[in-house]
Amino acid sequence: MKRTLLTLAAALFLLPASAQQVPEWLKEGILYHIYPSSFKDSDGDGIGDLEGIRSKLPYVKSLGANTIWLSPVFRSEFEDGGYDITDFYRIDPRFGTNSQLVQLVREAHDLGIRVCLDLVAGHTSDKHPWFRQSSEADPELQYSDYYIWSDSKDAFPTKKFVRSDAARDGNYMKNFFDIQPALNYGYLHPDPAQPWQQGYDDPGPTAVRNELKNIISFWMDKGVDGFRCDVASFVPLEFWRAAREAVRAVNPAAIWLAETVHQSFGCLARYRGVRSELDYDMYEAFDLEYEYDIREAFDKYLQGKIVLSHYLDMLNFQEAIYPANYNKLRFLENHDQPRICSYVKDEAALQNYTAMLYFLKGTTLLYAGQEFENDHLPSLFEKEPIDRASGKDLTPLLKKLAGIKRLLGTQDYFRAEANDEQDIAVMQRAGAAGRFVGVFSLQAKSAGVCVPAADGTYENLLDGSTVTVKAGCIHCDGAPVIFRAPEREG
Repeated sequence: MKRTLLTLAAALFLLPASAQQVPEWLKEGILYHIYPSSFKDSDGDGIGDLEGIRSKLPYVKSLGANTIWLSPVFRSEFEDGGYDITDFYRIDPRFGTNSQLVQLVREAHDLGIRVCLDLVAGHTSDKHPWFRQSSEADPELQYSDYYIWSDSKDAFPTKKFVRSDAARDGNYMKNFFDIQPALNYGYLHPDPAQPWQQGYDDPGPTAVRNELKNIISFWMDKGVDGFRCDVASFVPLEFWRAAREAVRAVNPAAIWLAETVHQSFGCLARYRGVRSELDYDMYEAFDLEYEYDIREAFDKYLQGKIVLSHYLDMLNFQEAIYPANYNKLRFLENHDQPRICSYVKDEAALQNYTAMLYFLKGTTLLYAGQEFENDHLPSLFEKEPIDRASGKDLTPLLKKLAGIKRLLGTQDYFRAEANDEQDIAVMQRAGAAGRFVGVFSLQAKSAGVCVPAADGTYENLLDGSTVTVKAGCIHCDGAPVIFRAPEREG
């Protein structure tokens, strides 16, 4: 037992004591995500572009957003919505030019908005010049080892290998779709019985990592503020740490956002021998990461498969398991997840979900079109602009919530409790800015609900109405409530 305790103590000592020192503006920030093709068309070709985005920067600012994330704008075959890149150093002509991106970034900065690009580091298009050269018969070319190949046409070491009809004697590993060959980062502990596994420090993997660092530096030099890193969990953490350190020397304020993966997906990947970094460890290199660790619980609640307290317990659990200063990207929807309005049809209930989103600790994600109650995700493959007349305009609510979010502060205590019978969430935030209580009726039900506040009267920060606490409870009329409450004595 003594040896076990010593081993555990040593392991805990090696864990990072905190996440990256995330700036306050990011932790209390609002990130507006734009899928460029569907956002704003400036030249009449039916496809959104950089000039269209530039023209809407004041609008984005008016929503309270201080950061924009653009889905991939690099040259692509668009067989996967831009996530199949053919040139990381050039803007695709459908969106504009490198110079137009630089101008967009400059004007965004003038408005106090930072701009993040989408970095697809795990794969390229199979039409990328790197892959085309890697497919040639000669295995000693510059890009021959940029990808992962089996040793012969007859070899398929795992289910992720795709039959190749290229001149090279081998088959390639895909990342997701067959058109997306996986880049070769190498293996920290290559299996001698699997000769296709190159070591982490072998020439090919080293060249790939250097190439990605060059890409990051290239866009940083043009004023870009950071990157949302696509499926970052599937790229070695060692690379992300090294890339962050390399960029820190020239831009210590760079933003690093990790798309981590759903809990069940990550566990299955590791079971099958596929690299999938742990969410806890990813904070060694990233400022913030997706909340996919608990997304499945949220989805199950939306679908009526679990009670509200199950989801809220997961939020509370995050407070116990992550390093100090951790930061999660909080969202109701994104370009990979269904619109919240496809689940929540009631207007009052939607306002409760939206208010709850802004009350949560972490950076808030607003996906373009969410403010118009869009219930349909724009296609990644068709010309399909955002519908700006699909529902009620939530802009006034979002502006109010943006102000409240910044009032809440960041270095604070969080706790959530549920009234499962009425589907009401009761949350607390407390810290240097004071203590706040949020009550969110997710089915817009009217009911009495107990709150962690002393008896008395308070102001609802959302609308200025009076909130009366009597015998430790308030009457919730179905609308969201957020009020400042001093600590209770005793």
